[in-house]
Order: sequence, then C-alpha cells, then structure tokens
Amino acid sequence: MNYFLSEEEQMVKEIARKIAEEKIIPVRQKYDEEGIFPHDIVEVMAQSDLFRLFITGSKN
Repeated sequence: MNYFLSEEEQMVKEIARKIAEEKIIPVRQKYDEEGIFPHDIVEVMAQSDLFRLFITGSKN
C-alpha cells in the first residue's frame, strides 16, 4: 500500500523491507532466544542510511 508516500519515502520503505526479509527474519528467533545484539544488522542499516532523522514541520 502506498499511503501517499513520496518516491524517496517509498524507496526507504523498500530498503527497510528488503533488509528485514534478508537479514532480520532468518535470525530473529536465534538472536532473541540467545540474547544476541544484532551488530551485523545494525551495520547494514547504518550503511543503508536508515538511521538518518528527518524532522519536518508545517509553517503557520
């Protein structure tokens, strides 16, 4: 579903989905059961620029 996302927002959504499907889902149960911090996944997310923060506001 699009939810009226911009092209850039849609791209971020697709990158996040790909990382989840390829990197997180296969190891989530093991990491949870063993209490492993996902350093490798955090690194992939950082390399994908998913840790940037955008704050927008309306002008009154």
